[in-house]
Amino acid sequence: MIQSNRKQAQAERLCYFLNKDYSLTKEIICFDFFSGFSKEQKEKSIVSFLETTAQNLNTDKSNILEICKNSPILLGQKLSAFQLKLVLKNNKNIDVQSNVERFFQGAKVFGKNDMFGNQEEHAPFEEIIYDPQLHPKRYKPLMEVLEEVKKGNLDLIRFQLFNENYPLEPKTFFYDYLYITALIQNKKLSGQLLAYKYFSDIEFNPKKSTNCQARSAAIYVSMCKKGILQDFIEQGNDGREKLNKEKFLQEYHNIIQIHQA
Repeated sequence: MIQSNRKQAQAERLCYFLNKDYSLTKEIICFDFFSGFSKEQKEKSIVSFLETTAQNLNTDKSNILEICKNSPILLGQKLSAFQLKLVLKNNKNIDVQSNVERFFQGAKVFGKNDMFGNQEEHAPFEEIIYDPQLHPKRYKPLMEVLEEVKKGNLDLIRFQLFNENYPLEPKTFFYDYLYITALIQNKKLSGQLLAYKYFSDIEFNPKKSTNCQARSAAIYVSMCKKGILQDFIEQGNDGREKLNKEKFLQEYHNIIQIHQA
């Protein structure tokens, strides 16, 4: 029998969890990664990730909520940004329902100053929000702009959603804002979420990406457990709940600065 000397590939992912005082900590998990796009390979990687995480954090695997499309837990699948529904009012005061990922990708604005200091902007791709036939990450016009970003010809300069601008700093504020707003609206799902204190997302590679749905979920649970979520909710004239962006931004910044591992 010929034995292969090839070592199993390794990958690093993050697990976010709550401490006794409900502050947030993150742990880097190094685990066996099974490359490939098949469902079987993805499932093997998730099992490896969760088992290693449970061992490293001295907890049971069932206590970890993996949030992604291929999560072994149905709640984790429903909390994927591609599945989690969000309703926001557009600039005509009309309710628009889509998922978190579509709102996020559709609000990106890119630009670059020319030699005369004039900035040419590539407007937000709001058609992604409205048209379910458009893939939020494979929409050709957006992909073409992202290629120019890779070449250094364009930069992400802000988020703009229904004519309202959102800041780039802190780096994950806009994503967290959308995701947590969706959790506030989806009370059944967010209620089930509160049963967990460990949160992971195997699709999030911290070496390549910035925004993480597991991290957003962990922040939501942290705020709920601390009893401060209500401080970030203000009632609009129509009675709908929305996040107070200024207060949320301040608390968000404090959480990340104070409680990172």
